[in-house]
Amino acid sequence: MRKGKLGILAIAALAGALLVAAVPASSHYALSGGRSCGHISFTPGTDLGSSHYGAGGIKAKGTTCGTAKKVARASKSHGGKAFRASGFSCKPKSQRHAGHFDYRCRKGGATIVFAGIGVA
Repeated sequence: MRKGKLGILAIAALAGALLVAAVPASSHYALSGGRSCGHISFTPGTDLGSSHYGAGGIKAKGTTCGTAKKVARASKSHGGKAFRASGFSCKPKSQRHAGHFDYRCRKGGATIVFAGIGVA
C-alpha cells in the first residue's frame, strides 16, 4: 500500500516539473510601466512552450506590441549578440540565463525587453 502512494507522489512531482518547464521564460530586465506583449515562436506552426525557440516575456514601453514583437523576432539571427532592428539598438545581458538571453532594446524614450530563447 505504501509503495503505491510513493508512486503517485512521484508521478505528481514529475507532472509539476514538466508544467514548470513548459512555461515560456521571461526577461530578467524590469520595465516599470511597460505593457506585456506575450511571446512568439520562431518555429512555424508551434508555440514557444513546445518549440523552446523564440522570444518570451516581451514587454514594451513607448512603442506598440507589434513593433516589440518585430524587434524580438529579429534576435533569431543574432545568436545572443547585440543587434539593431526597426531603429532599436538591442543588447543582451552579459551572460546567458537558464537557456536564454535577456535583451533590452532602446530607441529614444522607447524600451523593449524580452528573453531570447534558444538563440545562441
